[in-house]
Amino acid sequence: MVLLLVVGVLGAYEWHRMHTLPPVKDAFPVKFTEPPPGPKAPSTAGLGFEVGRTHLAEAQARLNSLGINCRDTGPRALVELSRQNKRVEIQLAEEKKAHGETVAAVTGASMLFHRSKMESNPQVRLSCDEVDASKLDARTTRQPYAARVLLIWDSADLPLRYASASQALPTFAEAEAAFQSAEKAVETRLGRPGEGKNLTDLTSKGFPTFAQTKKAWKYSDFSASVKAQNLGGRGIQIEEVYEVPWPIRTDAPTLPPTPGAATPPADAALDGGP
Repeated sequence: MVLLLVVGVLGAYEWHRMHTLPPVKDAFPVKFTEPPPGPKAPSTAGLGFEVGRTHLAEAQARLNSLGINCRDTGPRALVELSRQNKRVEIQLAEEKKAHGETVAAVTGASMLFHRSKMESNPQVRLSCDEVDASKLDARTTRQPYAARVLLIWDSADLPLRYASASQALPTFAEAEAAFQSAEKAVETRLGRPGEGKNLTDLTSKGFPTFAQTKKAWKYSDFSASVKAQNLGGRGIQIEEVYEVPWPIRTDAPTLPPTPGAATPPADAALDGGP
């Protein structure tokens, strides 16, 4: 009797173990590094967020207050979405069986109780489509076209690593205005760009399909860029990117400067200068 009871308990435990999703463990894809020697950025602001400082909950609260809807396209979110779809598939199959219909076996059901290697990456990626660009920040010179915004955190416990916004504009004139507006906004915070050509210079000489140009600002703990690319029939894409360069630790902007590497004034970027 005791033996049967033990076997029953062990069997129940094993069934529960096999049908319960185990806890997920964080495993970052790389080992994060310290920022290299060099000047720190005088500002890490971008799109109304502070790269290297803004945390996920804070960003979500701001997005909600602005009426901006985003979806998480990070690894864990995508796997969980697949699980939800699989649960629906199984439920529909069970309902058909209950009505006497012949149903093919549901494949891939084991994912409901097993973790994917993909889930070890805790990255959160908020993808926001059809965003009213005028809501992003105080800039009043943005072109009135919907933007796609992407915000990335290495995990929900770490500050913002990456923020970008892109717009596809139908004419060269509008693209030039958007490019100059973005460049001037970044220049106000970071000084002159360290590299790149003016979009006006290129369009005046012809701007072939898939051609692109970029203005960039680079510091030891932060980088920003404004890029234009001719997408042919889809217009000219203007993209702003603000990030802590991979794989530097995302809180690098909050760290004290490296001895002897003073933060420059907002008129001389790392690669620019007088």
